[in-house]
Amino acid sequence: MSDATTEPDGDLLPVDPPEQSKTIHATALAVRDTEKRPIVPAWARNRDEARQLARWLAKYGLHIVLYHLTRSPKYAAKLLVHAPIGVFVALLAVLGWVLDREASPLRADAVHRKSVAEYMTLSKQRNQRVKQRATIAGVGLLVLVAVTVWAAVWAPGGPRPCTSWPRSWCSGRWGRHRTGGSPTSRPSAAPRRPG
Repeated sequence: MSDATTEPDGDLLPVDPPEQSKTIHATALAVRDTEKRPIVPAWARNRDEARQLARWLAKYGLHIVLYHLTRSPKYAAKLLVHAPIGVFVALLAVLGWVLDREASPLRADAVHRKSVAEYMTLSKQRNQRVKQRATIAGVGLLVLVAVTVWAAVWAPGGPRPCTSWPRSWCSGRWGRHRTGGSPTSRPSAAPRRPG
């Protein structure tokens, strides 16, 4: 493809004229003659347009909320299907990392070549890695369980002991009932009258 076109009399003319170098003065003159956009948009300058825009945005936002609210059972079903799969895949990935699966081809190659010294070195390295990674994974699991329990029990808005759980469980486990005192300091039945 060429950058020229042919006229009827056979002369070649360039398709794109050569770019003229612009000076700062020419650029300023060109910008001076163009129409400038207003700094404050029209809807913000006119109170009625601002109200109309706010009304439209509220209706549109309500539509979006209702749209997704009506589809929330579908979203919940998808979550129930995909979440266990994702947890399983994540657990497999962590287990592979802990068991040093990335180095297993090297160990297998050393066995295939019958290189005992290399296999022993790789085996010792694997044992060290597994020990370190198992410790890290165990600590991570404990932190995850602690955060989950905290979020379920003590987080703002979550259930509180002795208010949402059975009172007997609360008084036996937490040591104090809402009214005060320990569970063993209160009689379990009304006192008997002497006589």
